Parts: sequence; structure tokens; C-alpha cells
Amino acid sequence: MFQHLKLASKIILGFAFLIVITAVLGGIATVNMLIVKNQSAILAEEYVPEVAIATRLREATNRLMYAMRGYSYSMTGDNAYWREAEAEAARLDEALAEARALERSASQLTALSDQIDAAQRARDTYFGLMEDTHQLQQQRTLNREQFDENAATYLRAANAFLARQKNLFEETLEARVEQVLTATDRAESVNTTEAMAADIRQRQRAIALANQLLDLGNETQISTFRAQALGDLAPLEDALANNLPQMQALIASLGEEETDPELLEQLDTTASAASDYQTAMQALAENWRASNRVALQRTESGRRLIAASEIMTDTGLENTQQIADGFENTMTLSSLVIGIGLLIAMILGVVLAWLMTHSIVDPINRVVKGLLEGSEHVATVSGQVNISSQQMAEGAGEQASSLEETSSSVEE
Repeated sequence: MFQHLKLASKIILGFAFLIVITAVLGGIATVNMLIVKNQSAILAEEYVPEVAIATRLREATNRLMYAMRGYSYSMTGDNAYWREAEAEAARLDEALAEARALERSASQLTALSDQIDAAQRARDTYFGLMEDTHQLQQQRTLNREQFDENAATYLRAANAFLARQKNLFEETLEARVEQVLTATDRAESVNTTEAMAADIRQRQRAIALANQLLDLGNETQISTFRAQALGDLAPLEDALANNLPQMQALIASLGEEETDPELLEQLDTTASAASDYQTAMQALAENWRASNRVALQRTESGRRLIAASEIMTDTGLENTQQIADGFENTMTLSSLVIGIGLLIAMILGVVLAWLMTHSIVDPINRVVKGLLEGSEHVATVSGQVNISSQQMAEGAGEQASSLEETSSSVEE
């Protein structure tokens, strides 16, 4: 069928075939490029923002937890940590808001909504624990102020009691010495001496007990400061369990032996301050334990928030990796298809050129051969005609000679 086509038709058919091959290869490349373009758009508009937002969420969470840890374990309730925590909390909310906006606009992030919900629940819990921590820190600050005030009152009262005991000791000693010196007989002198010794022993014991009260107060105060400095509740609890009961027992013992109104008033002030001291320490210890419990809950909630952000990050990275692998596969396949297509086009082009050349040249060769054969036949016929013409000319010449001879004969 191809051989019977006209030359123009054959040329048009050959070029059309090459154009079809080129169009197919171009179409494959275009389709693959469109696929890559669409995947790139998804990558740029959804997966990469998802990873970026999740990263900011995790960073804000880590900084928030760091600031809250510093605030929680700061014995002075440093507000710089709290302000830093509030700033990081605002950044965390911004990241969650961006995640919500991305979830609403994205078409491929089907799991993002559940991840944001989990992060939001952890965020709400953590923020509630933040407020609890803030309130406990304020209460602990108030407890410390009360503790310092009660400790100062206790120590002033105990020192005043000790000073009064020393004054009474000196006054009693002077009075008894005067009585001994003015005694009129030996019996009175002995009795006065014995009374003086009893008074001295009583005052010495009271002074010793007063010193013990001061020592216990100072030791309790040091234990409380040590507990706050080390962040360890054990010294404070030990002081509550041991020192405060001893202080109350010493105050009760001194109250039973004293009759001086001023001393009794000072003992009442010391006892009241010791009781308030104990109450403030108990409140501080309770708030401290509550703060530790809240810190554990806060840490757990923060870990859940970090876990949610990690899931968001890992999901985005996995999807990004899948798209990157898809890019690689698509480009590899495109290169392979285009390479094979070009090879096939080249082979088919060579074959088509050969076929077209032969389909064009062979008829021409046959025409030329026919023309050559015709020319040879014409030449042969021409030669034969020439010979016949010569023979006819010779015959005509002979006939003319015969006619001349006949004419001459007739004339004769």
C-alpha cells in the first residue's frame, strides 16, 4: 500500500509519523511535569508549613516548660520567669492558631485535625496547671513572709525573755547577797544562802531553757532556708517534726515555773509566735508539696503537648519524604520514557527514511532503466531505419541508372 502512494503523500506521512512520536513524548513529559508541579504545590503549601508550625509549637512548648520549671523552683517566685512563660504561652497559641488555619485550607492533611485537638487538650491542661502553679507560688510567697515575720517575733520574744531572766538573775543574786551580808545569826545566813542557791539554780535553768528556745528557733529558721535553697522539703519537715514540739514543750515547762507577770507575758508572746511559726511552716510545706504535685502534672501535660507536636512533625516529614520519593520516581520514569521514546523515534526515523528513500528511488530507477532500455531500442530501430534508408537510396540510385539507361535506349 505504501508503495502505491504518491511521493508527496509519502513525505507527508513520514513527517506526520515523526510529529506524532514527538507529540507523544512531549505529552508524557508535560503530564509528568504537571504531576510534579501539583505535588510541589502540596509540598510547599501544606506539608512544609505543617512541619514548620509543628516545629514552632514544639520550640514554644520547650521554652514554656523551661520557664515554668524555673518559676516553680524559684523560692523567691521570680516574676521574670513568669513573664517569660506568658510570652511563650502566647507563641504557643499563635502556632496552634496557624495550625488551625492550615487545617482548614489544606486538602491533604486529613490527620492534622486530630493532632491539633490532642495538642489543644494538652495545652488547656497545661495552662490550667500554670495558673495553679502561679497561685501556689503566690501562696508560698505569702507563707515565706508570714514565716519571716513569725520567726522575727519569736526570736524577739525569746530574746526579751532571756534578757529578763538575766536581769532577774542579777537582781536576785544582789538581793540574796545583801541578805547574807545583813544576816544576824548563822541560821539566818544558812537559810539565805540556801534560798540564794535555789534562786540561782532556777534562773540558770530558765536561762538555759531560754537559750535552747533561741537555738531551736535559729535552727528551725536555718532548716527552712536550707530546704528552700536546696529545693528539698526534708529539712523543713524534720524541723516541723522535731524542733517545733520541743519549743512548745520548753515554753510549757518555763510557764509552769515562772510567776513573774512580765516573763509570763513574754512566754505567751513566744508561744503565740511559735504557734504561728508552725502554722506558716506547715502551710509552706503543704503548698510546696502541692506545687511539686502540680509540677509533675505539668510535666506530664507538657510531654503530651510535645508528643502531639512530634506526631505533627513526623507526619509532615513522612509526607514530604513520600513526595520527594515520588518526584524521584516520576523524573526517573520520565527520563526513561523520553529516552526510550527518542531511541524508538530515531530507529523508526531511520527505518522510515530508508523506506521512503527506497520507495522514492526505486520507481525512479525503474523509470530511468525503462528510459534507458527505450533509448537503446530507439537507437537500434534508428540504425535499422538508417540501413533501410541507405538500401532504399542505393535501390533508387540503381533504378535511376536503369531509367537513364532505358531513356538512352529509347532515345537511340
